[in-house]
Amino acid sequence: MGGYKSGFQGTKKTTVQECLTLSSKNLNGLGAFELGWREGLCSWRRGEEVIAELEYNTSMFGEKGTLWLRYYVDGKFMYYTVTIVSTVPHYGGRRWWFICPITKSRVGKLYLPPGATQFGSRKAHDLTYRSCQESGSRERSERFRRKVALRLGADYAGLC
Repeated sequence: MGGYKSGFQGTKKTTVQECLTLSSKNLNGLGAFELGWREGLCSWRRGEEVIAELEYNTSMFGEKGTLWLRYYVDGKFMYYTVTIVSTVPHYGGRRWWFICPITKSRVGKLYLPPGATQFGSRKAHDLTYRSCQESGSRERSERFRRKVALRLGADYAGLC
C-alpha cells in the first residue's frame, strides 16, 4: 500500500514527442488543401540533419479531399491514401481534418511512432504525452525529500 516501488513498474507508452507528426494545420498552411491537385514534400529535421522525408499529393474538391502519402520506412516503400474532410467553426473559416487510416476517426494530427509503418491517430498507436508520464513527479519527489528531512531531524529548508 504505497510502499517502495509500488504501482505499475512496466514499460511506459510511446509519447507523441517520439513520433513523426503530420499536422492538418501545417499542411493547410503550405497550401496543400487548396482546390485542385497539389504536391509537396514534408521533411523532419534534428538540427541540420534531415531524419525523414515524405512526398504527398492532394486532390481537393469542395469540402473533402484525398491525401496520397509516399515514403520509405525501414527500407520498405509505403504508399496509401488518407481521406481529408472539413468543418466550419462557428467563428468562421474552415478547419481541415484527417480520417485516420487505422481507426477511421476524425483527427487533426497523424503520428508515425518508431517501429511503425503507417501514420495513424494517437489512439490507433496507443500514444500518450510526455507530460502525462511525468505528471506529479516533481511534487512526489518534493514530498519524499520533506519526509526524509523530517525523519533525519533536519530542517527541510536548509537542504538542497
